[in-house]
Amino acid sequence: MYNNRSRYLILLAVLLAVLTTVSVVACTAGVDEPSPTVTPTDPPPATEPVATPTAAGTVAVQEDELPPEESALDGRLYTIGFINQQQHLLVLDLASGEETSLMTVPQDAWLSEVAASPAGDRLLLAYAPPPERSQVQFGFTALYVMPADGSAEPLLLVPQEDPSETFFNISWPLDDVIYYAHFAPSIDDIGVVLYASRIERAHMPGAEVETLLEDAAWPRLSGDGTRLVYVTEAGELMIAAADGTSPELLLDATAFAAVDAPLFSPDGSQVYFSAVDLEPSASLSPLDRLLGVKVAQAHSVPSDWWRLPAAAGSLPEQLTTISKVGLYGDFDDSGRHLYFVAADG
Repeated sequence: MYNNRSRYLILLAVLLAVLTTVSVVACTAGVDEPSPTVTPTDPPPATEPVATPTAAGTVAVQEDELPPEESALDGRLYTIGFINQQQHLLVLDLASGEETSLMTVPQDAWLSEVAASPAGDRLLLAYAPPPERSQVQFGFTALYVMPADGSAEPLLLVPQEDPSETFFNISWPLDDVIYYAHFAPSIDDIGVVLYASRIERAHMPGAEVETLLEDAAWPRLSGDGTRLVYVTEAGELMIAAADGTSPELLLDATAFAAVDAPLFSPDGSQVYFSAVDLEPSASLSPLDRLLGVKVAQAHSVPSDWWRLPAAAGSLPEQLTTISKVGLYGDFDDSGRHLYFVAADG
């Protein structure tokens, strides 16, 4: 279970989620900044760009090997951004570069994440509507749905049972199922309130909720809908069946100082993730290090992208050396590009 320090760190990650949201629609992945970074990844062998091994297991991808006609961007990228200090739900047409506001978030409301349905016709929102008069907006979200063209207001899908619970790490991988992490309070045997994150999925259209895993977050489903990758409260990177059964350890908690934001490659053969290397984090004080304090999530400190085969016993490979906070990403439908953002935009 999470203690109060862990609760603070997770809530901080939820607030950062506005900078780390991903949706996939019509061959594109949506992130929270209007100008995403695009990293070429391994496409099918017949058209694979040359990947040159470098020191420390990193990979330098030669972008100029990709034919221009095959690298053209297409589709829609859903983002959360600010216009004149007002939060907006935006859509970016990748072909034309035109950006449109689908929704102006009401004053004192908070939109933390957005995910698109596989058909691209609906959006799933982690959203906190304006609180009652004189109350403070803490950003504790419920789950809402709305048309992808912005033609109607968000409708409540999965409500809160407690005002201090929140939903995050949302995704809509299959037409009839959504996955997310649910951070909620519980009371132990002696009456102490404890907070923990659990992974749930809701079956559409009625949003019948099913709890899959306790003390875990960052759920992402494989493209074929058969496997789930996630991170435990202890910091282990795990892979399991789509319903959370038959879990296997991909990375022990000692492999990195912190791991989060995992996702499958489009063909399901690789797991990509954000990680903090084993070097002590600059964000930890000398006292923290002396006491053995670890970083709760890679989102809160400079991180890089890594990957490893989606099988137990495999070794990770470092893909970037950018040292960015708040990494989160997704692949486009071609599988050639990983779109990602960082907290600095």
